[in-house]
Amino acid sequence: MQIKIFSKQISLKRLLLIAFTAVYSVTAMILHGEFSRFATGKMPQYTGDFNAKAHSIEFSIAFLVIVLSYVTWKLIKGERRFETLYYWFLYSVVLFLFYLFISLHAVEIIHLIQYTTVAILVGFCIDPKKHNFHFGKVLFIGISLGIVDELLQYYIVTPGHKYLDFNDFFVNMMGTISGALIFYGFRKPPTMEQQPLCPIYCSRGFAYIVIVLIIVTALVFTGHLQVSPPFNLKPGSYAIIDGQLTIFMERRPEFLDTWQKHFTRGHYYALGPITGMISIFFVAIVFATFDPRFIHRFTIRRKK
Repeated sequence: MQIKIFSKQISLKRLLLIAFTAVYSVTAMILHGEFSRFATGKMPQYTGDFNAKAHSIEFSIAFLVIVLSYVTWKLIKGERRFETLYYWFLYSVVLFLFYLFISLHAVEIIHLIQYTTVAILVGFCIDPKKHNFHFGKVLFIGISLGIVDELLQYYIVTPGHKYLDFNDFFVNMMGTISGALIFYGFRKPPTMEQQPLCPIYCSRGFAYIVIVLIIVTALVFTGHLQVSPPFNLKPGSYAIIDGQLTIFMERRPEFLDTWQKHFTRGHYYALGPITGMISIFFVAIVFATFDPRFIHRFTIRRKK
């Protein structure tokens, strides 16, 4: 059954999948705090004596076994074996470094599972038969949703958090990358001749990024958006400074971009806005090259 939406024909099955993906993403964002409390055993009325946080290593191993089993199965019957395995190896290295210096706790597996699922669902929504190889588009949508998720957590859903968590920006991105690799891994993408991609500066994603940068830059230069407050803030992370509403990225001065003691062991680095976004941009660009057409998007093409 086909349904016409904005002059385009969309199957009912695909429309329902899009609706489910939207509901799943929004629900996960709104109930983010509840999921965390559930996983850390702070909702005994539902979990009893069971504390999922205490078994986070076991859950991490189980998730890893599932992913490895899928990769092994696809390795036997799939294409682009060397390229896909190389990017999975690269992914493992980045995730290990993240675990050592930025996370240090296996409970972050919740973020990985959430955004791995988001990326796979987005993949089926925009490319159900996997013929178009929209790897970069899946990355862009998943990473954008992950950033919106954390903004909602800090400023609206759970405003009591101490700082805008750029570390979670990063781990949400890693979940998106794993989902995109699962969805498009061991598949051969079309060539530029078969299915060309427009130059990066002509894409909608580039336009969205430019618009966001302009808005953020304007807020920073007008003083409405700052990183550190001059004093400890109440939940909500905003204050009236010199008669002007100012939004802050942390409630306690000089927390971001510093090493902090972890609640389990050792220390972790709290990424700040510049270090966090540069790290996300760099890693996203590296993995976007999984689609060999991506590099050609940075070339300036002349009209014939």
